[in-house]
Amino acid sequence: MTIKLNLTKNPITVAAQEIQSSTDVKNWYTALAENKKDFVKIKSAGKSLLGKNLPVLDIYKGSKKNKDLIVLLTRQHPPEVTGYYAFQSFLTSIIENSSLSNEFLNKYRILAFPIVNPDGVDLGHWRHNAGGIDLNRDWSVYNQPEIKQVVEFIAKNTGKNKKILLGLDFHSTWYDVFYTNKTRKEAAIPNFEIDWFKALEKNIPNYKVNEQSSNSKQPVSKGWFLYGHNAVGITYEIGDATPKDSIELIGRISAEQMMNIILNNEY
Repeated sequence: MTIKLNLTKNPITVAAQEIQSSTDVKNWYTALAENKKDFVKIKSAGKSLLGKNLPVLDIYKGSKKNKDLIVLLTRQHPPEVTGYYAFQSFLTSIIENSSLSNEFLNKYRILAFPIVNPDGVDLGHWRHNAGGIDLNRDWSVYNQPEIKQVVEFIAKNTGKNKKILLGLDFHSTWYDVFYTNKTRKEAAIPNFEIDWFKALEKNIPNYKVNEQSSNSKQPVSKGWFLYGHNAVGITYEIGDATPKDSIELIGRISAEQMMNIILNNEY
């Protein structure tokens, strides 16, 4: 493809995907938490390399004492907005005050990080942060302040009586795919992937799960969840051209079935 631009003194923005800046993300999660402040608490994990906020939504009902955790992440890679849209739908379903979500949040706690790489997002980077590093190659390395602080925030909220059950990292690529770990016996929910994917295919019309499983050989989030915390770790990828209505449906159903599976097995 060739794009011809008429250059002027005014800035021109060229983007392959819809722009969702750090301001747009903040406006979204602020509106999401409105009227839900009793169980959706907006916190900060720290600051990016350029001093931008690293927000986290801390979500639970009643006491947080001894509640096991589900961790949600997105926007490690700046232009991967379809994954961010799935994250939006997924999180919205969890806090919608349905009987399912109410039961779930009374037993479990969500830590949701809606923009892990705000510098890269606002600078228009392809995969990197302001330090020129792919943040999804820094898990267990911790050379970058964004990952170091996110990890520290998660660590402060785990302990003897509360553990991470599941970590979902929302991304985008050429097609819809779930990247999973082959090693599962030590995970908190060893059969989660099998049960979850069956439930998605059963409840989403004409949907076939595309799973690609491998043990992580690089310091990526899905490996960090498994090897660092014995939690299920999944990289949740949405296709760049997947229609928005499909993304909304997949995100909603996957959240509902995640809650169903964990509640029914009482982990």
